Amino acid sequence: QTKYKITYKIYSKNDYFCNKKTNWMGSFKNPSYAHYYNNKKELESIILGANTIQNFCNNNNIKLYILIAPVKSTIYQDKLYPIIKISDEAEITNKIILAIKKQNNINIVYPYNEIKNYSLKNKELTYFKSDHHWTDSGAYIAYVELMKLIKKDFPNIYINKPSDFNYFYNNEIRVSSEKPFHNGRTYEKLFIGDSNTKVLDTEYKYFSHKNTSKLNFNEEKLKWNYFIVKHYKYINNANNKIFLFGDSMGENLLQMIPFSFKNTDRINNWNPELLTSNKKNTETVKQYILKSQPDILVICFRDIHRLEYLKYFNNKEK
Repeated sequence: QTKYKITYKIYSKNDYFCNKKTNWMGSFKNPSYAHYYNNKKELESIILGANTIQNFCNNNNIKLYILIAPVKSTIYQDKLYPIIKISDEAEITNKIILAIKKQNNINIVYPYNEIKNYSLKNKELTYFKSDHHWTDSGAYIAYVELMKLIKKDFPNIYINKPSDFNYFYNNEIRVSSEKPFHNGRTYEKLFIGDSNTKVLDTEYKYFSHKNTSKLNFNEEKLKWNYFIVKHYKYINNANNKIFLFGDSMGENLLQMIPFSFKNTDRINNWNPELLTSNKKNTETVKQYILKSQPDILVICFRDIHRLEYLKYFNNKEK
């Protein structure tokens, strides 16, 4: 806290920074995706991961959709430059998606253009200033783009409209649904101190569905604490079941997705590398997916290279 107080403009710690003039925070580890595309071995690993999870779904009569969340630094480059360089993430991600589709026409949603255009035209932020996750506004844009693709295969699916939600504003940060608000991971890694709320100088728009009372929720915490399993049941006319798997970018989607389906199950794999560290982890995820018997599996990752970890799903299940 002393270092933060005496720093004139750019306070940094643990590879993270805070611009004290604007209170925008970010990471010096700005992603450069070029090597994933230019390195044949790494590109093939990403494609293999996507193909493996597609085969898993095909063998179990599940429809697969992959949602890639844009990185904050590509949406708000003007806020973070010149502290970090301009990122090539959007351009390279689109190239990798095309490479995947050449081998297997997988349903992939990358809502970079939609979120970028909204961010340029509206005052409401699509990403938190002091965290790398998208706000409810950003998550809603991604939800709509995802649901438009799902609706092509499931015409009766209902896409929640803005009028289906109540709204409120708060300057605190929500990145997980079991905790309505907390300080956010980037903020924590900077160790500014919880009492220093001056950095929280912006109010964000929060979504609260009008039919929340019709949503039943329970949660399982697995004994080795790598995964949290969430179960939602919506008491309405929805028929289909969905399973949402991936990193923390999927959390704010839970303000919208459960209200389009009869059942929603969710595993937050906060560290996708855990799929590779222990075969038991991959088997656990597979067992929960199969037990859920979903019509739809949505994989949501922040970085497209994380798709390579899905190669540890085999295709033997029937």
